[in-house]
Amino acid sequence: MKISVNNLLVSSVVLASLTACGQVLDSVGKSDADYATTQEPQELIDINVNVEEDGATGFALAAASEFSISLEGCASGYTSTASQLQDRLNVYKFDRGCLAKLTSLKYNGITYTPSADAKFTTWAAGDAATFSDGGTNQIKVVVSAQLSNPVGLTDTVAYSFTEIVAGSGQVFSTSAVGAPKSMSVGGQAAPSFIVKTLAYTGMTSTGAGEFSFNMECTQASTGSGLDQVCNDLKASQLKYVLIKDETSGVLTAAQASALFVAAGTSVGVAEVRAQGTAGLTNGGFATTGLVGPAQMHANPNMILVVEGAGTSYLYFNVDVSTISQATDIAP
Repeated sequence: MKISVNNLLVSSVVLASLTACGQVLDSVGKSDADYATTQEPQELIDINVNVEEDGATGFALAAASEFSISLEGCASGYTSTASQLQDRLNVYKFDRGCLAKLTSLKYNGITYTPSADAKFTTWAAGDAATFSDGGTNQIKVVVSAQLSNPVGLTDTVAYSFTEIVAGSGQVFSTSAVGAPKSMSVGGQAAPSFIVKTLAYTGMTSTGAGEFSFNMECTQASTGSGLDQVCNDLKASQLKYVLIKDETSGVLTAAQASALFVAAGTSVGVAEVRAQGTAGLTNGGFATTGLVGPAQMHANPNMILVVEGAGTSYLYFNVDVSTISQATDIAP
């Protein structure tokens, strides 16, 4: 049974409200009396740029460590760039056609740029794009708010993104499925959990395999019962589901979310594992009642998906090694 670990987290890139603090226009023709009674108009306004987490998810997320936001398309012809090093984006007050574009983002040590086949089209609020690291890691980025046309003094620009990080895999050997028994596997660490043990436990009357997994926290858990916390996520916030792999082992954020609209099993108090129990040093949880697709031999590829707080997902490719008459099954 091959297992690839993927984690989906939710964070946001927020550009704070515009504040007036720019350059002043020339004061040709002004007298000393004028200076005493009038204030010069301001030509430029600054956008304070912050990259911060979305606190609504219930996760303790790290802010993006690097980013680049470009000001483009302004009728004035003016351009500007903001980053984590220079966190102010200058804009001409009342300029038209301006778009603040997120062009790159570094999160959790991975740098993401727009994918060639899924870029922003309008950059208006609601427009979405896929950013990637050039490999299997992807981020879905959505424009939450954009500059007004013309630019207003109270404008806010915001981007939100969800991260999907791909990991390595494990395989259930033919000895495990040919003669049902438990099999201990050290899984690849993911941001929230690893697979510590997994088992092929039986078969239904329709030929569907029955499976179980023990999931261990990647750091020592705290609390107990449904209040047990693993990486700032309570056991009561976890759900899981096992499905037939119909996406070639790659699951998008939208696909993962859709699975739990009508399906998914919540982690119950009986499934919580305290530190040091069931072989889980850091504690975690166990799955129960996981049944794969009918005719396991003809449908050996599955995906195990864990949902956290309805916004974050961890998934594993689960591949059964099929057997034949020539298969050498260890006793």
